[in-house]
Amino acid sequence: MDYETRDGITGDVDLTLTSVLSYAHWSPRPGLGVGDLLGAGRGDLKLRDEADKVLTDLEMLMGAISAWQEVEFDIGYGLVTRGGVGLLTTCGCVSLA
Repeated sequence: MDYETRDGITGDVDLTLTSVLSYAHWSPRPGLGVGDLLGAGRGDLKLRDEADKVLTDLEMLMGAISAWQEVEFDIGYGLVTRGGVGLLTTCGCVSLA
């Protein structure tokens, strides 16, 4: 990926990241679901500019949790529509060493 700073310096960025993510799902009753996603990763971030090359370590932590409920609506004339209502919350952080 190419970049350009406010000062007009140009270069490119290379990123490698290896991560492990775990997922869990639980349905306490039919139509209701709860899930989560947790993970961590490590990698390298290489910044190349006109002057030199910088190599730095990269660490990542992330998580997400969700909940949803299936719903049905009787719209009349013998027709029923089915859908879902849910909530998803995510958080994460990336640190450069």
